Formats: sequence, structure tokens, C-alpha cells
Amino acid sequence: MGREAPGPLGSFDPEGLAWRGGRKPLLIVSDSTNRRVYKIQRGRDRRFGTRDDIVKSFGTHQYGFTTAEDVAVRGKHLFIVSSRQTFILETTLKGGLVKKIDISGLGITSASGITFAPGTDGGRSRLYLTASGVDNNVDPNENDGRLFELRFVEIP
Repeated sequence: MGREAPGPLGSFDPEGLAWRGGRKPLLIVSDSTNRRVYKIQRGRDRRFGTRDDIVKSFGTHQYGFTTAEDVAVRGKHLFIVSSRQTFILETTLKGGLVKKIDISGLGITSASGITFAPGTDGGRSRLYLTASGVDNNVDPNENDGRLFELRFVEIP
């Protein structure tokens, strides 16, 4: 199989997907190969996937990412994971760096997914990460994927 031509976004390798509802909903796509995050807003026809969509993007390589595997949105911030880096990248919706969240001590190998959801302990919101471990393209018999639940504690 050959490489497909980029879609209307210019994306070759869309990996992650997030949704921000509200008055001006956004569809957010992370691209692993281009190391970019695309934000898609409906145009005047109020439909996604048409010519009048408004597409903006920013690169994650400027913050040390070599891939952008997945993206989650919380408020006006994006949280992005990479299979090759040991931190979560927190940015504004426009791509400005908020902070890098170190996850090196968690034993996560190849972060592959990120989302916010209610906690297993009934807590309001937790951050969930998935890690693919050994890629099944390398070892077709691998079965080492993991799910991590994290609670943020703000340190003043």
C-alpha cells in the first residue's frame, strides 16, 4: 500500500481526535507524521467537511514532540501525547505552550491515547492515558497495552 495524498487538511497521518462543543464547536485532529494539530470549525453552511470550513493548525515539534499521537481538550487547553516523548504537552487552543507535564516516572511506554472522563472512584474528572507498549507491527503477538488513570493535583 502506498502513501495516500493528504486530505483537505494537509494531513498524512491523522491519529487522534477530540471534540469541543459549545457555541463554536471544534473538531481537533492530531497528525503523527506532520507533528501538527488541526482545528476545524464549521463554515457558513454550518456543516463539517465542506469547502467553507475554517482550518487552523500548529506544529508540536517546536515543543520537542517527534509525533503527535492523540489530543484531548479541556476548557481552552489541549493535552497532546506522543509515543516517543515522556511528557504530556499542554497548550492553548492556538498552540501556545502552557506547560509540559512529566510522565517519565509512570512507566508509560509509547503513549498512544489521551482523554478526560469521570474517575473510577466517582471523582469528577480524571485524565486517562493509553500506552501501546511494543508495537504490533514489530511483534504481531504482543499484548502489552495499558490504561492509566491520573488525577491532577495543582502545586502552587
